[in-house]
Amino acid sequence: MRNIPHIAAFAIVAWYLMLPPPALTGERLFYAPLLEWKLVDEFDSKSACQQMRLKLIERMPDSGIDTARCLSGDDFHPSPEPKRKVVS
Repeated sequence: MRNIPHIAAFAIVAWYLMLPPPALTGERLFYAPLLEWKLVDEFDSKSACQQMRLKLIERMPDSGIDTARCLSGDDFHPSPEPKRKVVS
């Protein structure tokens, strides 16, 4: 019997810089469903996402970008459209 080398599979996890939707009062709705959050950008690592968040906060201090969060692709997969139920 031949020896088959073990092949490890590495999952690539994307990181998303997401901005919660605004309320009518101008505050951000942190408890809104993630499908309502705005995708700002996508990154290969958490640190790259966090660095960009900090740069954007410096460049646009009064824009609300400080409410943006870095979310792992394991926790969230952005979709352009919500999944629709089929009603028969």
